[in-house]
Amino acid sequence: MHEYEQVLRGGVGLYVSSQGITQEEWRSYVSNLQINTYWPGIQGVGYSIMIPPARRDAFLAEMRKKERPDFDIRPSGAREIYSSIIYLEPLDWRNKRAIGYDMFSRAHSSSCHVTSTGYGLGGHFWQGETGSGNR
Repeated sequence: MHEYEQVLRGGVGLYVSSQGITQEEWRSYVSNLQINTYWPGIQGVGYSIMIPPARRDAFLAEMRKKERPDFDIRPSGAREIYSSIIYLEPLDWRNKRAIGYDMFSRAHSSSCHVTSTGYGLGGHFWQGETGSGNR
């Protein structure tokens, strides 16, 4: 598990040394990890952010303008806080489906995510829609 943690710590290093991470920077970071070679159990490495409800509409407008015109936070609905996956690489068919997913929309997922972010890591293991395992 310690080896897998290093992937997350590298992402933290990228984050703290940057003015703001772009999709291309995240793609380059994950590509250079060579996860299929060194971490074959990882399906994707993601970057998510916390969005207060008062900032939700502005965040959506910004993401639609800069990144993806069809971007949305899923599932829909009002919550106390949102957490949206904005980058997930490699961006294959499975990972594309997770973009915009709010990990705080499910109670057990939010407690796992809070635990990992408390350590300065954005790590989160979750079972995707395909039911094929943890990510």
